[in-house]
Amino acid sequence: MSLKRYAMPTFWPLERKTKKYAVKPLPGPHNSKTCMPIGIFLRDAMKFADTMKEAKDIVNRSLVKVDGVARRDVKFPVGVMDIITVGKESYLALPKKNGMRFLKSPAAAKLAKIKNKTVLKKGRMQLNLYNGRNIIAETGDYSTGDTLMIDVQSGAIKGVLKMKVGSQGLITEGKNVGTAGKIKKIVSTTGSEAEIIVLESEGTDVVVPKDYVFVIGEDSPVINVAEARGE
Repeated sequence: MSLKRYAMPTFWPLERKTKKYAVKPLPGPHNSKTCMPIGIFLRDAMKFADTMKEAKDIVNRSLVKVDGVARRDVKFPVGVMDIITVGKESYLALPKKNGMRFLKSPAAAKLAKIKNKTVLKKGRMQLNLYNGRNIIAETGDYSTGDTLMIDVQSGAIKGVLKMKVGSQGLITEGKNVGTAGKIKKIVSTTGSEAEIIVLESEGTDVVVPKDYVFVIGEDSPVINVAEARGE
């Protein structure tokens, strides 16, 4: 199925009035309003293809991987924190105001935020990640909100970035999307209200729900956010 262009996310780099339809992303690891089909990434965002037919040829030859897995459908969705590899080059999808930016990056480690966890038998844990994936951890100190560093090739956990005061965070949702800084305070709330984080960014305190913050480092960020913003 196709998607009418007037209904597509505003950050897709497509003209709305020149054509009626656009490629509709498949159901997958990201919300349809926050992702982009591989075909549009290849043709319109990165200019690796001039037409959708050329984009299809690229994916049909298994030249495109998302988080280390070859994807052969131009409708497969890519979203924030995905590593998209085209041939020998890899790009990290990062949030920015009104869209995504693709930063040229090594494809070594995938950052994945823990949304929930379940304790299993023999002390093992099932970690539910931000993109719908689940991973089983044998041992370790893992909490909701922490970020895992996952080896793209093996899928093994290489480390964990803790959600704590002093860690580096990146806002991935809301009006302050794309803002990065140091976690200054984590405010616990009562009842059903979400926890709040105070993020210090360039001398200004930004207050956002905890769910909006993605930990990208502890003492220092593992992502060059300034480069990602084009500074």
